[in-house]
Amino acid sequence: MAYIDHRTGGNQRVVATAVVALIQGAAIVALINGFTVKFFKPSPPERTEAAQIPLTPIPLPPPPPDTTLEKPIVEPRMPVPDVVLTPRQIPADPISLPPIPDFPPAPRADPIPQPSPTQTFAPRAAKPRNAPGGWATTNDYPARDLREGNQGVTRFSLAIDANGRVQSCTVITSSGHPGLDQATCEKVSRRAQFEPATDGEGKRVASTYTSAIRWRIPQD
Repeated sequence: MAYIDHRTGGNQRVVATAVVALIQGAAIVALINGFTVKFFKPSPPERTEAAQIPLTPIPLPPPPPDTTLEKPIVEPRMPVPDVVLTPRQIPADPISLPPIPDFPPAPRADPIPQPSPTQTFAPRAAKPRNAPGGWATTNDYPARDLREGNQGVTRFSLAIDANGRVQSCTVITSSGHPGLDQATCEKVSRRAQFEPATDGEGKRVASTYTSAIRWRIPQD
């Protein structure tokens, strides 16, 4: 009996040792898992497009009606009376017009012969051939007027014929001294020479010539 008790006590001791070992192993595994969860927390999974939250558009209210536009004015339509057109009666026979008479041909006018153009010349006045300054000089001074100291200007007009000769002399403006006026016409009529004047056809014609002589006593 003593042998049997000793054997049974040994088996219990083995079972108790195995249970303690299992408990210690479970505690170790639990500690390891706890540290792993605390210090090595896994990162959250990435969100895909399918996992995003869909957005629903919010409908906007319609705009209020524009009350500023004027309503079109509708004019009342006036009744239009019916117009009845009566067809115009057209005569069956056409209207005959009288024949147009034949007019005689217009008379033919012969051209009027034009006179042949003639050569024209510009009229030309009488022109002195010699110098007018030599027609009267201080040497021609009348002695009486020279003694009396008479001086002045005599204006004269000459009548010239178609050959250029002086026909007459007329005093237009007197010098105030008859001796000086008379000496003027005497000297000029004798010494003046002219080319005769011509008309529009180039023919020589009579003309006049006007000039003046200043009588002045020379100073010694």
